[in-house]
Amino acid sequence: MLAPKIKVNNIALTNIPTSILASKNPAGFEINNFGNDLLKRFNMVLDFKNDCLYLKPNKLVGVKYLEGA
Repeated sequence: MLAPKIKVNNIALTNIPTSILASKNPAGFEINNFGNDLLKRFNMVLDFKNDCLYLKPNKLVGVKYLEGA
């Protein structure tokens, strides 16, 4: 499945491959995932002390997504 558009700050990403489980997980709720093909386009910093994730686009932000992902 493709997400038509996601905006991270001022960066609009379109037609992002996603995964949606066909059934609920063992805890009983649905999970929708963005994969590594999206995440590799950003440098990430996890700030556990302040419970934050910082994303900064890198040189891969404009690269075409993998086929069939």
